[in-house]
Amino acid sequence: MEIKGMPSLINTTPITLTPEQIAAGKAGGEKIKEMIDSGAIDMKNPEGKPLTPGVIYHPSNPSPSQPTEPGTPLVAVITYIGRTEPTKDFPAAHDRLMAAHDNLKTTYMQFLDDLKNIDPALEEKDFGFTVDPQGQLKATSLSGSISTEDLSRLSDFMNQSGALKDAANEYAKSSFDFVKEDREYLGTGGFVLNKDNFEKTIDLGQLFTYQKSGNMNMSNYFFNQVYTKGERAPHTV
Repeated sequence: MEIKGMPSLINTTPITLTPEQIAAGKAGGEKIKEMIDSGAIDMKNPEGKPLTPGVIYHPSNPSPSQPTEPGTPLVAVITYIGRTEPTKDFPAAHDRLMAAHDNLKTTYMQFLDDLKNIDPALEEKDFGFTVDPQGQLKATSLSGSISTEDLSRLSDFMNQSGALKDAANEYAKSSFDFVKEDREYLGTGGFVLNKDNFEKTIDLGQLFTYQKSGNMNMSNYFFNQVYTKGERAPHTV
C-alpha cells in the first residue's frame, strides 16, 4: 500500500485504540460523509474549486466482473487533506487520558454504590455530571426529567467525594491536552477543549452509561461528544 501525504510510520510509537475509539472513529467518518453529501461541508481549495475528499482506491484487478482473487496484493493511494499527523507529545497525552478514564470509571462506580446506600431512589435516576470552569462537579439531567432540587442534591453528593472530584478534574485536564496534541489524527484535533467550554461539551456520566444501565450508545463516547458538541478550532491550511 502506498500512502501519499502521510508521514512515515516507521519507528513511530504504536498507539492501541479501544473498541470505543474505533467505533467512534467509524461513526465520525460516516457523519462527515453525510455532511459532505448533504452540502453541510463545502470543501474547496484556495482557488475556490471543489475538492473530492476521501480515499482513492485502486484494486490491482479493477474489473467488477473479475474480482480480485484471495491473496492477490492490492494497491491503494490514500490522499489526506489538511494536517493529519499528531504532535510528538500526543502519545503521552493519549496515555494520560486513557489512565484518567480508567481511574474515573472505577471512582464513579464506587460513588454510585455509595449513593445507592444513601439514597437508592436518587441513584436510579438518569443523571450525568460534568466539571464547571471552577473545577466543581455539576450533576446533569440526561433526559431532562430530574428536578432542580434533585440535581442540586446530586451535585452536593458528588462534590463531597474528594476521590470523584479529583478523578473528574484529572480527566478534564488530560482531555484538554489530548485534543490539543491530536491535530485531527484521531478526529478531535479540529476542536478546542478547555475549562471554559468543557461542561458544554463533555458529560462524564454519559461515558459510563453502559456500566450504569447496560445500555450502549456510541453518541456518548468522548470522541462523538467532542464532535457533536465541541467548539471548532480556527481552520488552517
